[in-house]
Amino acid sequence: MLESLKEKFCCKSRTETCNITIGHLLKNGVSNHLYTTKYSLLNFLPKFFYAQFTEPSNLFFLILTLIQLYPGISPFAWHTSGFPLIVIISVNALIEIYEDMKRRLSDQRVNNTKVEALDFKTGEWQFLKWKDLRESQLVRLGSDDKVPADLILLSSSEPGGIIYMETSNLDGEASLKIRQATPYTLAVDSIERVKILVDSESEIHYEAPSRALDRFQGVLKIKKDILPMTSRWSDRSCLSINGDEKCAHVPLSASNLIFRGATIQNTDWLLGVVVHAGRSTKLAKNSIKKSSKTSIIHRLTSWMVVTQIGWLLLMSAPIAFWSKTGDESWFKTYYGDVGGVQSTMFGLFLAELILFSNLVPISLYITIEGCLMWQAYYLGQDLFLYDETRDQRVEVRSFKMIPNLGRVKYVLSDKTGTLTTNTMCFKFCSIGGQKYGKRSSKGKEFNTDKLLKELRLNAKGNSNSIDLFLLACAVCHTVVVDKKKNDASKEHGETSLSNIVSLRMTVPDSPQPKKPRESIFHACSPDEKCLVKFAKQARYAFTARTPDSISVEVVRSD
Repeated sequence: MLESLKEKFCCKSRTETCNITIGHLLKNGVSNHLYTTKYSLLNFLPKFFYAQFTEPSNLFFLILTLIQLYPGISPFAWHTSGFPLIVIISVNALIEIYEDMKRRLSDQRVNNTKVEALDFKTGEWQFLKWKDLRESQLVRLGSDDKVPADLILLSSSEPGGIIYMETSNLDGEASLKIRQATPYTLAVDSIERVKILVDSESEIHYEAPSRALDRFQGVLKIKKDILPMTSRWSDRSCLSINGDEKCAHVPLSASNLIFRGATIQNTDWLLGVVVHAGRSTKLAKNSIKKSSKTSIIHRLTSWMVVTQIGWLLLMSAPIAFWSKTGDESWFKTYYGDVGGVQSTMFGLFLAELILFSNLVPISLYITIEGCLMWQAYYLGQDLFLYDETRDQRVEVRSFKMIPNLGRVKYVLSDKTGTLTTNTMCFKFCSIGGQKYGKRSSKGKEFNTDKLLKELRLNAKGNSNSIDLFLLACAVCHTVVVDKKKNDASKEHGETSLSNIVSLRMTVPDSPQPKKPRESIFHACSPDEKCLVKFAKQARYAFTARTPDSISVEVVRSD
């Protein structure tokens, strides 16, 4: 709670732009502690009781219990309606505490994850917890690491300072996205050069935190006297960029920003500086605030209870009037014409209301909650809902929403991959007027024997067209090869065909050439992945990519 107030105060005290000095602690920096819980020790009781007593049945029985505490009105003791109400409130409190504790434990696991960062005090690389990170702190990550905060990329192990990240936690996209460091920090790849950058007191000025994932504007003010040690330029005259006499002003954009929650892929290491932490990150800005969800059955039950309370009020009023005015009323028969609260019209109305309160089924809520808890357990044990590929069962995070599963009629989706596996299979192509494959070959892979035979023998005079077609499939795409599964470009020499495409031609001695080694492709589109896999099947295997070149391994037999 105190951290939340501190973050709100810090955010309000900031202007439209944020300024940090790389590697130097920011006095009003925001904590990187991020939580998704709904309650805290201070706000649990007010928030919980407000949510419970906005329910019509709970509010009705609370009023009845308070009325029964007044002597001379109620024909029953207070616990006849108070005890069921206490049971319901207690059960709901335990459920809310249990679900919020699961979120709290999950937050603790995330916040206590270790990451390699440059300590402000010692100036050495240490493994710190995510929650201990601060803005302007330098962070070093590797492949398959989760990004602990929003970072500005300074350098990486890849050519041109590029990195690949997967952002399914942010936008649901499993494809890899590319980020690139500014050329003026590419050479910051050792502890000595990191210290030079920190000692230079270079600054980053950037816009205030926002929800937009594709927008970021900033300026890196780096000292000109250290540029020869932080940049990788063969021509030093290129370093004369806009700025003052001492600092060079390097523009920053969304292509330099790495989001919290993303996973680094295909990158051995990267160096970044924290610019947004905790509640200021893109992930936190785009997260949905936790709210109490209700199912259709719960809303229907509440409406029925309100209707029953209305009938109860309409029924109690005339009976109280008849009991007060009628000569043969049961009240005058047993009590006579006496004074007191119960002898008044309002007192009789309250007595009748309490007497007929059993018509409102308060136990119905307990029965429904018990059934939903059992259904949640059953869903978790259902083998038909078990995913063998990920070894994962169904996880019910809010059992109150289970009844809505049976009422789904329409699913609005922006793409097919949300509802299907979105797997594309190459079936048919036409090259130089010649058709290859069958459109109706369901469940069968494309047979490349005929295509490769005509490529080798040039029987129909379209060998050159086939070669260009396969080369286009292997080159014209944005696919990335998984480095852990494919190191072909590093193990063998390559013959440069041009400045863009490099081919390695292999002519085996055996008449049946071996297929290229297995590779795992990451693509923004399943169509691109399908075409690249088809080219690899035809022995035009895409093997590597850099900012200015693409490598393809071609295996042929003469």
